[in-house]
Amino acid sequence: MLRVNGFTVLMADNIEGAIERAKQAAPDIILASISVCHPGELTDRLKADTELANVPSIVLVRDAQTDVLPPGYAAREALDELMGKIVSAPPRSVPVEASQGEVRGDLSQVPLIDLLQVLSMNRRTGVLSVVTAAGAGDVRIFEGEILDAVYRRLEGEKALYRLLGEREGSFAFMPGGNSSLRRVTVGTSMLVMEAMRQFDEVARLREELAPGGDALVANEPPASDASKLEREVIQLLQAPRSVDEVLDEVQFPDLEVLHVMRALALRGGLRRIPRAALVTRLASDDRLQMLRALVTRLGKEGFGGAPRIAIAALPHRLASLGGAILRIEDALPPLDASPSAPVPHQLATLRFGETVELSVIGLPMVGSFAPLWALALPSTGAVVRLDSTDCPEFDAACAAAEVPVLHAAALLGEVEEGDPAQVAALLRVTLETAAGS
Repeated sequence: MLRVNGFTVLMADNIEGAIERAKQAAPDIILASISVCHPGELTDRLKADTELANVPSIVLVRDAQTDVLPPGYAAREALDELMGKIVSAPPRSVPVEASQGEVRGDLSQVPLIDLLQVLSMNRRTGVLSVVTAAGAGDVRIFEGEILDAVYRRLEGEKALYRLLGEREGSFAFMPGGNSSLRRVTVGTSMLVMEAMRQFDEVARLREELAPGGDALVANEPPASDASKLEREVIQLLQAPRSVDEVLDEVQFPDLEVLHVMRALALRGGLRRIPRAALVTRLASDDRLQMLRALVTRLGKEGFGGAPRIAIAALPHRLASLGGAILRIEDALPPLDASPSAPVPHQLATLRFGETVELSVIGLPMVGSFAPLWALALPSTGAVVRLDSTDCPEFDAACAAAEVPVLHAAALLGEVEEGDPAQVAALLRVTLETAAGS
């Protein structure tokens, strides 16, 4: 059970074996069943050994009331209390006397978990600043209790757990000061226990969801009865994103987010996109020159700005396609965020050198917003339909604007709108078909 909760446990079946293994492994604490050692024997043996004299120990007893046990004893069935005693033991990697003033160090030598335990036991007040390769963060502490944490764009417990998982970087604890803002309400010892429990589980789920750093994209829109977290995850994954990107964007705890993503993956709601396909070129250098010439032909007389093509699809497919376009080299994001309503909007701008650009417009196929199609169609050189379903109203709007309509299925077959390589191919053949004739 201790292993399940994130502890590394070495086993021995007698005092002599435990002493020998402890000298080899340098443990943070020694637990011993009362059935293999007499009261006081373990403590006496440890004190007599100079190498192990400072290693704390706990004697485990069965079926005892923990509130009447003397110091140094614990009931093995009371797992939460036992873990609390384990994490509250002073870590040997941080000298307690060094914690009385300003503390600086390296994360590779002093884990933050150990440092927070020492600061908690000494009821320190101050700010623990951490700098890693991924960014900087702060942990605010008052009389040993953690009040708040920030790390990059994360806040509260989520930021704290991320910081505790960092193994490379530097830290500095500056005593003094106070904070009126408190976003962390759980006690320090419980936070440390939970962090240790989560480390292995988070790592396992990340590897299971996206081995090798693959991206994920949602296959379905959010269900009407989906939780707020599931809705947020699915909305983000309308465009291909890595697991890290999702965890950074969602403010729920990492472990909760990963469990939701795993549930989606198990029911077929997520699709993997290989890491190599996340960023792609629109075309080779020679072909780009030809496409550049074709783009200039798409400009419509009477309309300023860059030439345009439009892509018509259901809103969730457009969201996924918009994310894929932005993973094409020389694609620029729109200046404005995507609207919440299914109205025509810009997906991206493709640059063909310094002077030629192509604007890609998204047309959500939602019948109730059909009158707005007429605002975008007249300025576009061509429209590509991702969906093969008949829509006479849309065909009529395109005919009135004298805009040719192309069908992705006829151009390329079935298109995975979340795959940047396939979207790049769709854009190439659209330009060649619409402007090359």
